[in-house]
Amino acid sequence: MKMVDAYLCGYYGMENSGDDALLYAAAWGARNFLQAKSVTVSSSRIHQLAGFGSTQPSQSLSQRFRGQRRFQQYRAAFNSSCVVFGGGSVFHTAQDISIKRHLLRLSRGSRHYAMGVGLGPFQNIAAEKACAKFLNESCFTGLRDQASYEIARSIAPNANSQLTFDLAPLLLAQKVRPLRAMPRAGIAVSLCPVFKAKGEAQQRALLVELAKALRSIYRATGETIYLLDFNGHLNLGDVAVHQALKALLGDAVPVRHIPYEPDPIAVLQRMHQFKLVVGMRLHASILAYLAGTPTVVLEYHTKCKGWSEQIGLHERYRFSSEKFDCARFEKVVEEGIAKNFCMPTLPISRAVSLAKTNWSNQYVNQEGEVYSGHSALQQRSSYS
Repeated sequence: MKMVDAYLCGYYGMENSGDDALLYAAAWGARNFLQAKSVTVSSSRIHQLAGFGSTQPSQSLSQRFRGQRRFQQYRAAFNSSCVVFGGGSVFHTAQDISIKRHLLRLSRGSRHYAMGVGLGPFQNIAAEKACAKFLNESCFTGLRDQASYEIARSIAPNANSQLTFDLAPLLLAQKVRPLRAMPRAGIAVSLCPVFKAKGEAQQRALLVELAKALRSIYRATGETIYLLDFNGHLNLGDVAVHQALKALLGDAVPVRHIPYEPDPIAVLQRMHQFKLVVGMRLHASILAYLAGTPTVVLEYHTKCKGWSEQIGLHERYRFSSEKFDCARFEKVVEEGIAKNFCMPTLPISRAVSLAKTNWSNQYVNQEGEVYSGHSALQQRSSYS
């Protein structure tokens, strides 16, 4: 079995544009900062990454026996010199976090990383305890938002964990396919079906109010509405919620439904074409920001609020998806289209620099000692 330099772990290959962007950024970082010449990816499909080439999947497309994919994960870790958890909210359940700890132990190397990740919400106290153990065993953990960082400091105060940034801005670090400036037209909307677990009524209420607002905005601006599927999964994706919104908009509003695109650079390029992106999907908001496109965020989770705060998005462009203010939304969008939007205060170049801090892991503890990668110096937390 051939050894590889790095095993990249995440929710990759699930037809999610956000995770596709994180994979690209993780692969770019592994090559440029960890000098990884070969990588295996926790996915069941081959990914073609511009400037990087093909990635080797760790899992088969179909599962022929119970536990096959976990065995394949373990085999990939065993054949790697380094395990990298590259972005996303990947720490929720005790069982899943325990598997991640197994991967660290199985790898042939001793230095492993979690880059630009979010923590929680934990399913239970067992998951919280498992996460504390993972943080103490990881060489370095970069937390993408303040809430995750505070959780990490609370449950594993002596682990090598630092507040960094989301990985996605590293898409702009690639030089293979420069982004092109484009004439801007239309309003893009990227929703996600997060309310299914809480009940269809709450999702329906948001869609009804949003459709009402978009009809009014179209009458005032004449801008076409684009519905962007950031998740193309058959059961968990965005197609159904966008089709429902399209039906509510009716024939009086021109609507274009854009399906999932597996190339994150192409998605980023597409974001250049719009006058505004209404983002409920976190990485729709992130990629719109990276494209310099004005964004209105429909916040449904602390990670969305954290992102808005990190980039200095004005409060007027932040809306609760649970208590959606239709009248204020109409006013904000119509004024922005007519008079221009205020852009976030964080420069995009600074966001790229902050994303790179996920790979700058020589941090010091309160006593001034550099202990990155030396787990013996990471004192046991109260959950050990």
